[in-house]
Amino acid sequence: MDYRLVTYQCLHFKIVAQHDYNLNQPDDYSPEGLFSTPTSTQRHSNLKCGSTECEIISKEQWSARVHEAIYRCKQYLSIAVLRYLEAAFRYHSTAPGTRASTLNDHHCDLAHQQFGIEICSWEDDPFFEDWQGCGNTLHDLGEKAIAELDDDGLAGVVAIINETRATLSGVQDSIASLAQGVAIIQATQQRQQQSDEWMRIVEKPSMRCGTSGMRKDTRALSGAVAPMEVFRRVVYQEWEQRILGLWETYHME
Repeated sequence: MDYRLVTYQCLHFKIVAQHDYNLNQPDDYSPEGLFSTPTSTQRHSNLKCGSTECEIISKEQWSARVHEAIYRCKQYLSIAVLRYLEAAFRYHSTAPGTRASTLNDHHCDLAHQQFGIEICSWEDDPFFEDWQGCGNTLHDLGEKAIAELDDDGLAGVVAIINETRATLSGVQDSIASLAQGVAIIQATQQRQQQSDEWMRIVEKPSMRCGTSGMRKDTRALSGAVAPMEVFRRVVYQEWEQRILGLWETYHME
């Protein structure tokens, strides 16, 4: 089912089903907020929502509403970074052979790109462009003296916040795509573990020929591990290195 984000000039918003345009649905200001229901379109009204509390809004009330909206938007980014890292840890817990077997599944493309292929810093990664744009916008809005703005200034702030909400809904979509891809990879591994295929996917310990010509396990000689385990660790370490600072930038206590 598709949903639409409906925003108002009073900073209230609703998430409504496209086929059932029921504007009586309540606002969702829970910590999950916009992340509770993915939206595919946005409709902004230049009118207030019609609630009696929105008929007359004082300067002090406007200031409180703006700062509450900014705080909620920051919360959404905090939820996003938590879900991103959760998906990453689940991805890196799967066997490299399993990941390789899902390379042709386009639903897994984003997960492979983010957690296994991309090597640039998250600050230079287009995936996080909207995150950074929203973060910068929210920071700038927080610096404004809302109570001193005239009607046109307030209308501009409201428009920016509502556009930021729409952008954050897109961030939610990308997180959902990551989670879907990782779930497919994990389900694939579970099926493989229940079949003979699993022994071919899991790399055996490193072996080499001894002086007698017999192959022997070399792990006891130098502490070596299976090559695919080494590969898994390298991939994880490269990913870990490239996302340094992501948690600190967006997480809220």
